[in-house]
Amino acid sequence: MGKNLKGRECGKGICQRKDGKYSAHYSAKDSSRHEKHFAMLPEAGNRLAPNARRNYRERYVQNIQPVVGSMLMSANR
Repeated sequence: MGKNLKGRECGKGICQRKDGKYSAHYSAKDSSRHEKHFAMLPEAGNRLAPNARRNYRERYVQNIQPVVGSMLMSANR
């Protein structure tokens, strides 16, 4: 978790630079690391949301779906 200049948490992958801008780090589809700079904290958070969603979807399709397959899930025992 990154922190802002006042010591408060900004969120995972986001930190505030000394010039006041927010820096967001994320991993691309090819596993390379990238960094973008934003003036406001919400802009940085919005940038990271689609990447996280895409990463979760990829993990499901590549790792979970082949194992689970077409099994039916039920909360009843």
